Amino acid sequence: MQLMKVAGAQGVLQRPERQDVIQHVERILATPQFARSERTSQFLRFIMDKWLDGREAELKEYLIGTEVFSRGETFDSRTDPVVRTQAHRLRAALQAYYEEEGAAEVLRIEVPKGSYVPQVRAVSVEPAPIPSSEAPVEAKRSWKRYWLIAAVVMALAAGYFGIPRGEPPFTNRIESVLRIPAEAQLLPDSGIGSLSPNGVHYVFPAAKATGEICLWLRTLSRPGIQALPGTDGASLPFWSPDSREVAFFAQQKLKRILLSDSTVQVIGLAPQPRGGSWNQQGQILFAAQSTGPLHMVSSSGGAAVQATALDSSRAENLHRWPWFLPGGKNFLLYVRSLKPGLSGIYFGTLSGGDRPATTRLLIPMEEISAAEYAESPDRRSGYLVYQQAGAIFATLFDPGKGTLTGKPELVATGTPQTGAATCSFSTAGTRYMLITPSLYRSSQPTWFDRDGRRHGTLGEARDYGSLRIAPDGMSVAMEGMDTDYGTRDISIVDIASGASRLVTTDPSNDGDPVFTPDGKQMFFQSGRSGLPLLYRQNLLASESAERVDAAPDHSQFPQDISSKGLLLYQVDRTETQFDLWTRTLTGAGVAVTNGKGNERWGRFSPDGTMIAYTSDESGQDEVYVRELGANPRRWRISMSGGGHPRWVRSGKELFFIAGEPAVAAVSIHAPDSTGIADSARILFRQPTLVLRRGKPVWDISADGKRFLMAVPARPPEDANLRFLVNWSTRQ
Repeated sequence: MQLMKVAGAQGVLQRPERQDVIQHVERILATPQFARSERTSQFLRFIMDKWLDGREAELKEYLIGTEVFSRGETFDSRTDPVVRTQAHRLRAALQAYYEEEGAAEVLRIEVPKGSYVPQVRAVSVEPAPIPSSEAPVEAKRSWKRYWLIAAVVMALAAGYFGIPRGEPPFTNRIESVLRIPAEAQLLPDSGIGSLSPNGVHYVFPAAKATGEICLWLRTLSRPGIQALPGTDGASLPFWSPDSREVAFFAQQKLKRILLSDSTVQVIGLAPQPRGGSWNQQGQILFAAQSTGPLHMVSSSGGAAVQATALDSSRAENLHRWPWFLPGGKNFLLYVRSLKPGLSGIYFGTLSGGDRPATTRLLIPMEEISAAEYAESPDRRSGYLVYQQAGAIFATLFDPGKGTLTGKPELVATGTPQTGAATCSFSTAGTRYMLITPSLYRSSQPTWFDRDGRRHGTLGEARDYGSLRIAPDGMSVAMEGMDTDYGTRDISIVDIASGASRLVTTDPSNDGDPVFTPDGKQMFFQSGRSGLPLLYRQNLLASESAERVDAAPDHSQFPQDISSKGLLLYQVDRTETQFDLWTRTLTGAGVAVTNGKGNERWGRFSPDGTMIAYTSDESGQDEVYVRELGANPRRWRISMSGGGHPRWVRSGKELFFIAGEPAVAAVSIHAPDSTGIADSARILFRQPTLVLRRGKPVWDISADGKRFLMAVPARPPEDANLRFLVNWSTRQ
């Protein structure tokens, strides 16, 4: 191949040889960055195959969305930015490759902005001699960077973090960091926290060094944080319109705290909260449950009333993440529908009286996301801000009419989709935006014995959501996060060799793997149909996973499969909260628990005659054992808090996680007048056990002698949150 020699520059040549390009692409795909990101690799391979075949004119957004990202025939690029987001990531990955491993390559692949057609350039770089005068130039550049950074720091310290309304708008976007000291550890299931409407404060839930969770306050114009008293167990905080009070959820209740004197007041009940918002009229709109409609309550307390109604004609099953718009009558919310194309960000209007609010669809999207309205300083315009496909977007929005007046603008990428329980961003108008690339921290599956001694690790350090040891004890199914995309996939790791293979690769979240007794199939939950539903994967074939039709109108989470081939799964229903159901692998489902509390995290006894599970009916999580069949008996196993039980293969011992957290064990015997179990005993304490979505990431060997537990891969360190100043330059 003839190459143009250009000293210190790149030259565009005639179309390079096909085989040279193929080999170049294969070298790129073999690098660790591309090897661990299947979607980026698929994107690159797809566009390069079209280019090599001379069919690059076909590379349109619709084709890429349907062929590469499996969006289906209803894919609409105007409302689903997945292709634009992934193209941004591909460009960044290629740039990183040519700056590092591929620095000596004589080919360059580029994907110009605004196009998906790759450009391939062949270059030869002859290093030019560096003049003696060039070293001082580099030094000057270093000093220039130093003074630029110093100027930004001084400007921020001078008050950028606390400018009140009415002052002149910024003219440049600045990206900085907001440091959270190690004394407060951010938690994935409690939320990123919230910026105050006036842009002066940031409040967030985090764990103390002792493990207790509370709210912390940071004044943005100065360093240092303070724990707010009376906020134990707090999550998902949101502000009053005047920035003087914070509402939050704790102990299954909605509460408020006045910052001036730390007075805490209980407002109402909220067993499984999913966000709230406070308007100028002193009303709070909130999601009290993980499913169902929104409710309204006075900020001073009192009886909550239903504010929205699930529209049966749209097959809705949940309303979440309310956000009041200026005036306090209109609001944003996320609605999930069982009908394709009807889930997404909605615009709502309170009707008054006993009539439910009216709602209509604004932005169709299957991924659950909070939405916020960011008002410009002059209060004449603003943006609807939301998260989709691992990125944050903003669209010009009229809050009075509830209409979008512009196209989505990409604000930031690298934000894992955590909207099912939390939100990855917070805004204070169009001036400030706080972003977390991920609240999750790297964890390492580690083996422990019954005395709590470590005996090695398994697999690589990742963010794990669940672990499941295979029936033969030879491998482990692991639910881990793809750090490039913020979604979860399932892999199987061989215990002896450490070799890993990916089982699921869908762009949606996949998790909670459960093996069949023979180890040939796996059941798991996936959000690829909109809400978490059951899927089955044949582990001995390359065929795609098939959906299992079990109560398809509710979220479903597989728990266990008995030796008799009965599937135990968890169902989230508006009427009865979380319940446990069973079904044969091919039959219909039957409710096993239907109590007043949340019954979750069940496991079959080895003989398949009982289940152990967790229930909060007493006011806190406890472990129970229940018989199956007609007239079942039930026994409470833990007495001071506990959950997430695991049986040994003999059925004579049951383990669970006590509240410290610690691993507790009880001996199981035939039922008699004293019950079915002896008193629980603590085997060992594990305060660093990782919790994901409220559950510990752990499993036990069949003989009960080894425990596989996810623990932090490194000690907690200072957290850096991305802080955008003047994130929207269109003021």
